[in-house]
Amino acid sequence: MRPLIGMTVWIAPEDGKRVYPTPYTFEYLHRTYSYMIRRAQGVPILLANAADPEEVDRLLGVLDGFLLTGGEDIEPNFYNEPVQTKTMELAVDRDRFELMAVKKADELGLPILGICRGIQTLNVAYGGSLFQDLLEQRDRPTGNHSRGRPFYRRYHDVRIDRETRLHEIMGKDTIKVCTAHHQAIKDVGQNLRVTAHSVEDGVIEAVEVPGERFVLAVQWHPEVLPDDEATRRLAAAFVDAARRVCLT
Repeated sequence: MRPLIGMTVWIAPEDGKRVYPTPYTFEYLHRTYSYMIRRAQGVPILLANAADPEEVDRLLGVLDGFLLTGGEDIEPNFYNEPVQTKTMELAVDRDRFELMAVKKADELGLPILGICRGIQTLNVAYGGSLFQDLLEQRDRPTGNHSRGRPFYRRYHDVRIDRETRLHEIMGKDTIKVCTAHHQAIKDVGQNLRVTAHSVEDGVIEAVEVPGERFVLAVQWHPEVLPDDEATRRLAAAFVDAARRVCLT
């Protein structure tokens, strides 16, 4: 049985100067996410940013797993802060949808995997906050993270805490990851356990909810390294958790 995995999508705002694919607002997602899920034997489904609670309930009700993908910054009002940097790229409709969807996924007991923005969304949904820009707001020097738009060739090592779900999945203490972000977790949300940090600068790189249910998020981009062992292990663990939901 191939479980149904709902995946969040980016919003490209209307731009009269843009010719291709359209000057109008549209939603999209890099195909690497779908490839990662299909390779793990899941069925990827793109979720439009519908903000009606009834639509969110219906959408999540047909899924077996929920993937929070990368993308834009989260509106700071959602974690009770004003905008403190000029580097923000916001998509408030997406924020509303995803925060409602996390709540519904929790109610349904769906497995959740967060990637990049996804770890930030999960953290905010659980009451945490973010560094709006690591270079501007963090006290200690920040290492090999990109600023602004994703730049998919920044690699660094991540150290994983033992006796965690993530360590069980990866089977090792340290892995090399591909990173593209200028924000990260500041105050950790309730019920989330930090499970990994960047070796070079200590930035939080992974969180999970302790217990049987699969709720795990990473700051790096596993989907851009589809043939990497760490990517295959993470995707397989997530889809396997969703398959168990599918079979119940």
